[in-house]
Amino acid sequence: MHAYGVTDTWTPQSTQPSAGGDESRMGSLAPTYEEFLWLHNAIAMPLMTRTETLALAYKHLKDANALHVQAVGRPSSEALYNIACCFSLAAQAHVRQCHRGTSFALSGLPPFSVTAPPATIIDSRLDLSITAMEDALRAGYTDAANMRVDPDLQCTRELRPGHFASLLSKALGREANAETICVP
Repeated sequence: MHAYGVTDTWTPQSTQPSAGGDESRMGSLAPTYEEFLWLHNAIAMPLMTRTETLALAYKHLKDANALHVQAVGRPSSEALYNIACCFSLAAQAHVRQCHRGTSFALSGLPPFSVTAPPATIIDSRLDLSITAMEDALRAGYTDAANMRVDPDLQCTRELRPGHFASLLSKALGREANAETICVP
């Protein structure tokens, strides 16, 4: 298990089929890449657009990553990148609420504490965002240009600039290496 709760095992019971009755997509004996794409793109990604559904997006991204491991044999750099985005978005929402002076709770997303002070939760989620991003880079994520401008990572970029710059540098190095390898 990774620091932010991602496991490498997925079971069909981990998620529910879409409301459209698409049961045929889930539950095959051998998970497929198409099932990963469906869970990641059609289920998890739309949930990242609202703060209230970030925890559910996180759960489905964890499941998608585990499904990817089973189907392809390695973690999904995209799912891990989007897990980093979930943590950054949650930290950003928490910061906004603190500035407004209102209470804020986002259950279902680590760290799981109802008693921790807001600053501790924000710091923990930023640390988890960095950890997930490191895992995404290890899994092959190379889109440094996206990392620079992705609004989902704004809080991590701004509040962890040193760590983020290091991650960006690694992504740039991998991006350059990938371009070198692909040149005919």
